[in-house]
Amino acid sequence: MRDGFVKHIYYKIIGKGDPLVMIAGLAADHSSWTPLVNHLSDRHKIILFDNRGIGKSSVPDDGDCTIGKMSADVLMLLNELNIEKSNIVGHSLGGYVAQEFSSKYPEKVDKLALLSSKTRTQAVQNLYIETALSMMKSEIPRELIIKNSLCWLFSDSYLSNPQNIVNSINFSMQKPLEESRRSYFYQVNAALNFDTTHSANKIALPTLIVTGEKDILVTMQDAKHLNESIKNSKLKIIKDMAHLSHIEVPEKVAQILQNFFVSPTNLRVA
Repeated sequence: MRDGFVKHIYYKIIGKGDPLVMIAGLAADHSSWTPLVNHLSDRHKIILFDNRGIGKSSVPDDGDCTIGKMSADVLMLLNELNIEKSNIVGHSLGGYVAQEFSSKYPEKVDKLALLSSKTRTQAVQNLYIETALSMMKSEIPRELIIKNSLCWLFSDSYLSNPQNIVNSINFSMQKPLEESRRSYFYQVNAALNFDTTHSANKIALPTLIVTGEKDILVTMQDAKHLNESIKNSKLKIIKDMAHLSHIEVPEKVAQILQNFFVSPTNLRVA
């Protein structure tokens, strides 16, 4: 394992093999990938990092957070680490960053995998974000805010186990309160202003789109639209899963990704 900083970005490298960059979602640091990394690090050199404004990564003095700036951070990191080309995996907001990066710097990407991502934030996700922001600004206990988020993020089967709820709350409570709120307020600007509705079709790379059948933040319609927009892509639906399938069923997601990485390049004829 190796870790360090490239300017304002903290990174960690785990495993050996072909490079694999993993980009986390809204207000999630690199540790959110741990369950999945445990099933991939024997075949890949995994580059994890904290997006700007979260975890150990600081906020540079360059104004509001945007997907474009987050994408430029990925380029800066890969260049500094002398990684010429890599597979890219992005979850949710990280999928927005991955789309932007792959569109701007296709020469840096072998294959692209988008987990629970879409072309833009829509009504249900806006409501989720607005509710979270309002609750954070109020005097509502932090544990209740976390519990509310679990309803949006996890499947019924996962939440049916009380220990999973306890574990999720404990994991989130480990992060300092003010740091957690500050990172959410900072990154949410990027999420709300992202839109590739008319530009996703510029992505020509082999792309895998993975979504949970019961995801209410990225619906089946959202996933199918993204699949239709990116011509050289295929869509994989994980039965009964919600927004965080890489945490609920990491073994299954790891197998789906690995099958994709070793599959023929041409996935679908436009």
